[in-house]
Amino acid sequence: MKRTKNKLKLCYLLPVIILLLPNMLRSQSICRDIATVNIKSLSLKKSIKFNSTEFRLASKKVIGKYYTFDLRDIVDPYLKNLSTSQRKNVFIIAEGSDGGSMAISYAETDPDLVSIAPLMIYGLVTGSVGDTVIIEDLDGVLISPDMESVQEEFQIVAKQRLYLQMKQMPKGLRKRLFRKGTIIFPVDKSTGRWMTGIVNFRICLFDPAAGE
Repeated sequence: MKRTKNKLKLCYLLPVIILLLPNMLRSQSICRDIATVNIKSLSLKKSIKFNSTEFRLASKKVIGKYYTFDLRDIVDPYLKNLSTSQRKNVFIIAEGSDGGSMAISYAETDPDLVSIAPLMIYGLVTGSVGDTVIIEDLDGVLISPDMESVQEEFQIVAKQRLYLQMKQMPKGLRKRLFRKGTIIFPVDKSTGRWMTGIVNFRICLFDPAAGE
C-alpha cells in the first residue's frame, strides 16, 4: 500500500517538475542581485547584533565559545524595501575564498519556520580581563569590541548555549570547522552543509515575473 502511494505521488510530481524545468533553466536570467556583503566589512562595534555562543554536542561535550552572527541579521538590512512575499524568493549565496559557493533560502532564517537560523562564526573568544573581552577577528588580529557603548541598544553581549544535533565530532573536523568565516546550520543532523572560508554573502531575489 505504501509503495502504491509513493508511485501516485511521483505521478503527480512529474508533470509539475516538467512544467517548472524551463523556468529553472532560465533562473540565472531572472535572479536579481540585491547586495553583496563582504564579511570583513561586518563590524562588532556597529549595527549588527552578535552573540557569545558556547557550542556543545548533543552529548553535552563543550566545543568552545565563539562570537557569532545570525545570518538573518546580516541580510535583513538589505531587504527593507521588499514585501513579505518577495522575501520568500530571496536567496543568499555564500561565496568562499576557494571559489566555492552555496545557496541558502532566506526562509531558513525565518523564526516562524526554523528554531535556530544559520550562524556565522566571527571569532574565537580568546580571553577576558574583567568586563573586557578579547577576540580574534577575521584577519587573526586580537581586538576588544567596545561593548559598553552599544550593549543597551543592540544587546550584543547576550550569551547563548547551543546544542548541536550530532553526539560526536572528531577533533580534526572540529578544528577545521570551528574557526572564523564558517557558516553553521545548527538544526542539521550532520555538518554536510557547513561551509568554511566564507568571504562574501551575495543576496539575490528570484523574480519569476522577470522571465515572462
